[in-house]
Amino acid sequence: MRSGIIIGTVLSLFCTGPAKAQEDILPAVMALTGESQAEALDASLIQRYAFYRSHPLQVNLLSRSRLLSSGLLSGYQVATLLDWRERDGDILSLEELALVDGFGTARAEALAPFLSFASARLPGSTDASSSLDGELTLRGVLRSGPANGAGRLYLARQDRWEAGAAAQGEFPAKRRPDMTGSSFFLARYGRRYRVILGHFNARFGQGLALWSGFSLSGVASPAAAIRRPSGLSVSRSYAGTGYRGAAMDWESGRWTFSAFAALKGPAGGNATWFGRYGQLSATAFRHADGTARLAADARYCWKGTDLFAEVAGDLPSGVTAFVGGVSVPVGDGARWALLVRHYPEGYLSRDVGAIRSSTKVADEEGVALAFSNRNVSAGLDAAWHPSKRQGQVKLVSSGTLWTRGPWTWRYRLVERYRSAAPRNRADLRSDLSWQRGGWLLTGRVESVLSRDLGLLAYGEAGWKGTRGQVWLRGTTFRIDDWEDRIYAYERNAPGFFSVPSYYGRGCEAAVYAGWKGRCWSAWLQASVLRRKEKPGRAGLKLQLQRNW
Repeated sequence: MRSGIIIGTVLSLFCTGPAKAQEDILPAVMALTGESQAEALDASLIQRYAFYRSHPLQVNLLSRSRLLSSGLLSGYQVATLLDWRERDGDILSLEELALVDGFGTARAEALAPFLSFASARLPGSTDASSSLDGELTLRGVLRSGPANGAGRLYLARQDRWEAGAAAQGEFPAKRRPDMTGSSFFLARYGRRYRVILGHFNARFGQGLALWSGFSLSGVASPAAAIRRPSGLSVSRSYAGTGYRGAAMDWESGRWTFSAFAALKGPAGGNATWFGRYGQLSATAFRHADGTARLAADARYCWKGTDLFAEVAGDLPSGVTAFVGGVSVPVGDGARWALLVRHYPEGYLSRDVGAIRSSTKVADEEGVALAFSNRNVSAGLDAAWHPSKRQGQVKLVSSGTLWTRGPWTWRYRLVERYRSAAPRNRADLRSDLSWQRGGWLLTGRVESVLSRDLGLLAYGEAGWKGTRGQVWLRGTTFRIDDWEDRIYAYERNAPGFFSVPSYYGRGCEAAVYAGWKGRCWSAWLQASVLRRKEKPGRAGLKLQLQRNW
């Protein structure tokens, strides 16, 4: 690991371009996914958004399949964006994007960190497909026990080809490195086709048929009720999530046809028709063990109202599952969503990422209702598991209670009741923050009442400038039962996502610092945790990144 850090430092001395700015992308990610807390997100999801923060999606230069595979836009948004480009020319500002049907001001602002409005039609513009884009990231973690290291290399010529490789693993002393995860990909882009070799993701419909990688499980807001399928896309995860094999898609008019074959995974295809107000799709694939699946899904959007549904059946068992719903705008910035689902007991939950209340998409009947406006979002979900004869009702509400000058007070309430023990779990969280210029102070108090009463509180103070930032954080907790454990997101380097769980009685102190040079960047995090009558931990994390 030490030699890797030295190599990264040496390589950074030969850079020629400026490092691109990295900002806290969590608020934007939560707005786009509809999730109300960072703790419910996943490292691979954050890595994808962090990638597009460093390498923005070029909305005026990329093809339909490239725009869809980013996962940032829905099929309807891509269709209206392409129609705008053909009818009115390139989109040159965030304000203009907000005027495109399916976006609006709020969503355009949330997408802003991940988009580029570069245009080949502007005077003095160059051919973006001839420019080399790249990123080298090296990171290491020192802690009690084995060390952990990771690295990623990415190279591309925009809309022509891209290649990447990533690996992570633990390195015990006096032993050969034991790599716990790795991935690689090579993608070639033509005018109407794309070929991917290596690790790829396949995400279609509402996740009921085929959805590789992480997917949100709850409905905390209307935005979380609807999946945004990305079709085929390369996998940039350090852990090698997704499938390994070959995949291809090609466009013909308003149709996109996809084919894929994964080692120790599914082999099949998808056909999708994109209309001005929606899309229709069919997916079929077969596994090496002989099981297969057929699915059809549809989405229709008109004047902000979304109708979506998917039905899928396993072969040869014939077990059929369904998920569908509607999302309706009401008033200025408000929206309602209704979701229903039927997942029979025998439905194979492998390769599935549809909305659910449990860990598997099987043996569940459910209905969810969600609402949001400018300040508050809420979701109510009821689920029943017939074979277990167990049920659950879960309420999630979050929002801004009060804003005055530099002060903001936010809350989050989760109330869950189920027929199995522990029957009740209530989670109440309150966040108070103060921000002025580059200075930020924030405090959080959270209580969980289930088997017992768990409490956690932390305070964080920091400063962020154009070249650097530094943060100090102190945490204290008293959580005597494991079932009452509390997860708390900790500030980290871009793409380096961690949500530790707190259990026992103790305290923690942490410092985080980041620096951006002309062509490379560095981030450092150090923390010490002490717990009463339980082992503590200490850790040091370092990340070096070079963009060009």
